[in-house]
Amino acid sequence: MSLTKCKECGKEISTDAKACPNCGKKQNKIGCFSIFFMIVGIFLIIVIVSSFIGKRDGERGSITSVANIEKEENDIQTMRDTGLLTNINPELNEAYVDPIIWSGLDYQTKENVGKIMAFYCGRKKGTNLNWVDIKDNYSGKRLAKYSATFGFKVY
Repeated sequence: MSLTKCKECGKEISTDAKACPNCGKKQNKIGCFSIFFMIVGIFLIIVIVSSFIGKRDGERGSITSVANIEKEENDIQTMRDTGLLTNINPELNEAYVDPIIWSGLDYQTKENVGKIMAFYCGRKKGTNLNWVDIKDNYSGKRLAKYSATFGFKVY
């Protein structure tokens, strides 16, 4: 049995004491089990964060498959054919849409359209920074923004 000083009053107390007999202050002890569980906890956090980063990178890589590229191109062409998409500029991450058609779409459809345009811009630029500003074809006013990182926002 060895002695140590109380962190509160400074008196010498046994290292086995749970509280100081002089002032009653509880003595915090870090045992082997506490250290073991802290190491295991840190390891698990690293594993979980790494798995999320891996999934995110996998999502980026999946868009480059031939089938996905063809579907993306077909979706963009369909938007053009229906008159919704009038112009898309991947270099500036801008897409111009017909505001009348745009206003008739529900929120989920707008988000899906934004996602297709954002991934199209990211792939065309070769940056995998998948975002797009969706603007009114007539006034240039910003209608919405989609970002793979920050999500979808309608203005």
